[in-house]
Amino acid sequence: MRSSLDAELGTARFLEAYWRDRNDTSFDPYDALETDRLAFLTKLPRAAQFAVVQLNKRSPVNLRSLEGVRPTRNSYTVAHFASAGAIFARLTAGSGAAGDGRPLDAMADRLDWLCSHRVEAAWAYPFDVQTKTFAYRKSTPNVICTAFSVEALLDGVKAVAGQADYAERAARWRDVASGAVAWALEHLYVESGGRQYFRYVTAEPLLVHNANVLAARFVARTARALGNDPWLETARDCLDVTVREISSDGLLPYGEGSREAWVDGHHTGFVAEGLLDLSESLGSAELRSVADRVRAGYRRSLFEADGRPLLYPGKRFPIDVITGAQGIQTFAMAGGDEVAFAHAIAGFMLAHMRTRSGTFVYRQGRWHRKAVPYVRWSDAPMCLALARLAWALAGDAAPDTS
Repeated sequence: MRSSLDAELGTARFLEAYWRDRNDTSFDPYDALETDRLAFLTKLPRAAQFAVVQLNKRSPVNLRSLEGVRPTRNSYTVAHFASAGAIFARLTAGSGAAGDGRPLDAMADRLDWLCSHRVEAAWAYPFDVQTKTFAYRKSTPNVICTAFSVEALLDGVKAVAGQADYAERAARWRDVASGAVAWALEHLYVESGGRQYFRYVTAEPLLVHNANVLAARFVARTARALGNDPWLETARDCLDVTVREISSDGLLPYGEGSREAWVDGHHTGFVAEGLLDLSESLGSAELRSVADRVRAGYRRSLFEADGRPLLYPGKRFPIDVITGAQGIQTFAMAGGDEVAFAHAIAGFMLAHMRTRSGTFVYRQGRWHRKAVPYVRWSDAPMCLALARLAWALAGDAAPDTS
């Protein structure tokens, strides 16, 4: 088991250092509208913009140099590497030795960057977004970037606890996390028709279940850290609308309505992990039972026995890197017997999705792979997932998120 721990941790540290040297900057599957040469694309009808984004996303060849799309640094990416750095620091018991640099310094620099790159009091993508569900500008904060940024800030506060050299910076991280919660409660919280939930972006009332759970999670975690009981109760109340939609087999749709009735591995993993963490934050045995049911359905329907992740139930190709990364993280954090399955997923990903350079590809199709470097979708989630697996293999079920 020690050799497994060293392998996972070594890979995670390699990914963190590789992208630190590149300032965490890369292209993104959804960045096609961030073009210098084809500015007219942003004025096309939504369906046309969606088609352009999908062309770039699905192409095995990187078209962005022709389009004038430049790499960007993304809060989602930075937050994942910062959270991984917090684990590295705790695994080395505060010694500062990480093999290729001090983990606390790298983590702290990334958290400071997050604090300095907010939109309002939250975080956004550095490009206009066009998906089959949402369309919004890069000036629009969203719940996903905000959730992972707050989680990273709180991970950082935990990692430097008691270290005077970081006290002033940690106080700022805590204040920024608290401000993000206040922003979410003002701009993302919805109370309508006798139900409460968090929406994805301010202008869209659509209920997306993974977004609701991720928001409730960072609100609850911050509430615990600050001793804010009203925030904790709001997080609890917002879960009801999602829990009611979970079927007897443990699965639930992406969102509300017939257009959002699909199920996928990536977002189901967000829900499975989030409910597990929330059951601890809220001290709810009932919610823990729900979380266990979701995780069982997630494993049964969205993974094969050898750890192969499925993008959708029954769909073996393409193999999607973030789907595998989320599985590693979810099962590692569950602890106990689930850690062995997290290790199986990691083994599958290392065998099938890693490049000769040591990074991970975006997707592996039946006949070809899409190896454009998308750090947000590939190496940042894999880095954090492998760090959490290393933590679990070291004997702790999960990083303490109190």
